[in-house]
Amino acid sequence: MSSIFGRRKSYLVDHTMDDVPLKDLKERSLGHSTISTISGRDGPPSYQAAVGRFVETASQRRDRHRSHYISYCIVFVIAVGMSSTLGMWPYLHEELVPSTTKKSLGWVVAVNPLGQMLAAPALGLWANKTGSIRAASITSVVMFMVGNIMYALLAVFKNMGEMGPYYAMMVSRFIFGVSTAISSLCGTYLASSTTLEERTFSLSMLSVGLSSGFVVGPILQVVMTLTIPDNLDTGVEWFQWNKYTAPAWISAVLAVINLVILLPCVFQEHNISKYERDFMTSSYGPENQVKLPSPDYQPIAGILYGRFAITFIAVVMDAILIPLVMDQYAWSENRAMVEVGIAVSVAGVLGIIMYFLSGVLSRKFDERLLALLLGLMPMMVGFFLFIPWGHGVIPMQHCDQVNVTDAVQSTTQTLQMQQLSQYQAGMLADDADADEHCSDGCPPIQEWCYNTPQLPGIQLIIAFIIVIVGFPVAQGILLGIFSKILGPRPQGLWMGAIGSAASFSRIIGPIIVTYIYEEFGTRWCFGILSLINAVALVELALLYRRLIPMQLPNREINAYDGPASPEHSS
Repeated sequence: MSSIFGRRKSYLVDHTMDDVPLKDLKERSLGHSTISTISGRDGPPSYQAAVGRFVETASQRRDRHRSHYISYCIVFVIAVGMSSTLGMWPYLHEELVPSTTKKSLGWVVAVNPLGQMLAAPALGLWANKTGSIRAASITSVVMFMVGNIMYALLAVFKNMGEMGPYYAMMVSRFIFGVSTAISSLCGTYLASSTTLEERTFSLSMLSVGLSSGFVVGPILQVVMTLTIPDNLDTGVEWFQWNKYTAPAWISAVLAVINLVILLPCVFQEHNISKYERDFMTSSYGPENQVKLPSPDYQPIAGILYGRFAITFIAVVMDAILIPLVMDQYAWSENRAMVEVGIAVSVAGVLGIIMYFLSGVLSRKFDERLLALLLGLMPMMVGFFLFIPWGHGVIPMQHCDQVNVTDAVQSTTQTLQMQQLSQYQAGMLADDADADEHCSDGCPPIQEWCYNTPQLPGIQLIIAFIIVIVGFPVAQGILLGIFSKILGPRPQGLWMGAIGSAASFSRIIGPIIVTYIYEEFGTRWCFGILSLINAVALVELALLYRRLIPMQLPNREINAYDGPASPEHSS
């Protein structure tokens, strides 16, 4: 005891732990404050501890939050352009290249996310190197304008051969896909300009901006379909104004808004993560400064796959939702565009509500449970409900065989009979001349329509709602957890990676899903999608304990380390 008490029993004060920060009283994992360097659970110093060291004035906070609102506005405009082209299939099949099939549409849809997948990491790395997202964002907005203008001018490429407009559409969608990487840039900025407590909510609000655009975009397509049924005579050969091109022209004009709000006098960037990073790496003092550890790659990989799996809902809406309702319920193209447009807009409103709700709930409940129970599980159940199990009959197309015979009168009688026989077997159902004389319904070439029950309308609605409820929760919260696992390091490249995971889903998804749908039908198509989401749910559940914010390596410090310890006693 002589080392702790003086010779006359007077107390000696050990000052070696004076500068050790206490755990925040609001820490949910602990019911009381503890010295973080002693805690065997968290280790010194934790990512959470850095939040309390950041101090800003009320004016600085307002400016920082204003920059967040600008980010939300940027992705809103992009989302309007992304979702206002629901009429891509009739635009391609009816106006540009009548000989195209649904499989051809899959490739057109796929090149859009291919552009995003390639551009997102590159633009994120650019933002990391420059310390700013402004230049990369302006480049993305310019690409957005170019892609939309080219999409509106596709009729010009008819002079380049029958398939000219088809390949031009692929190029325009690729350019447009490159521009959508700006959403990853905005996510990068929010990750660097928010505290740990704010991050999940702010990233959820970014998704609200996207969802708001997905509400307005389909409504824009519906309005154009109802008000501009036919091509208007503009007096300029290359300028067409119809229900397919009008949304693209409007999106290109809206892009000017993004160029204005990205100006330095409007958008000013704030980097809080720098303060957090400096605090975490210098908490031991200059002589013991540490580096941020590498992120935990296994949960990161799990989240990347989860993002890949849930993004298949975008594939369904982009690639097969309109052909699905046309086949299942014998709807005309105009009716399908209007009703699907309204449904997607309503889904967008529901998505906005769920993003807000998930942002609020994430402050009160464990984010991991919310992502699994309110996000991934409804996604899996919703996709499963898309599988038809009833006894309804899918309406089939009926075509005027006389017109087909007239179309081949110039050939020999043998060839006439051969073509007519092929037609009756459904082999010419996708031919342009045959389609002109066919009723609405499932084309005979899709043989599965004869032995697969019709998907009941009420079942389709319920499945769609359940998937839409789960998607915002899963996307917003997984993005927040992803950012926290990475810690306060520049996240441009990583945000590009998670954007690429979603893009990869939207690349292979349209090609595979449209092929499976056309060849094997709804049961195989949605059965596989259900399995993909089930795997995501299981693997993230197994990684549950590792879906936590970054912690620095634990460094044991205990009460025996100071000058009052036995090894210092006389």
